[in-house]
Amino acid sequence: MRYKDDLAKGYVNGYYVGQSEGSRLVDGLAPNANDGLGNVRSFEHVGTVTQDGSTPNSPVPADLVSWKATGEEGPHEGVVYVQYELLDVDDNVIPLDEDNLTYITRDGKELKPDADSTLWFNKSLPHGRYVFEIKTAVNVIHVAPLDWRG
Repeated sequence: MRYKDDLAKGYVNGYYVGQSEGSRLVDGLAPNANDGLGNVRSFEHVGTVTQDGSTPNSPVPADLVSWKATGEEGPHEGVVYVQYELLDVDDNVIPLDEDNLTYITRDGKELKPDADSTLWFNKSLPHGRYVFEIKTAVNVIHVAPLDWRG
């Protein structure tokens, strides 16, 4: 089987290997300055790239998981909630029930998983971006932002 590399999205041979951040130069090091550090500029930095699966607890990039509104909404204890499913890159639902999660947080605040496999989002929260971190029972961490427009 042949794989197509997609370096812009961080894929090599069909595996997600991460994306490069920053530049090859030390932060603040001007590319053409006459400061005696030409040897640093001409040095090619090399490192080891590991697959995310071989690095424990490395988060799945947010663009590989996404929220999808189901169209369902309903009240609970006087608050109206809307339902969302968490989907992986192949549009498979990632279950969010207590048996499949170690934890789930919204903007750093821990939420309590229950028997429901979807997220019920409080409809009265202000517009904005809410970042969820989800750790599954198989130790995969997903970071999934939800842009709430109400």
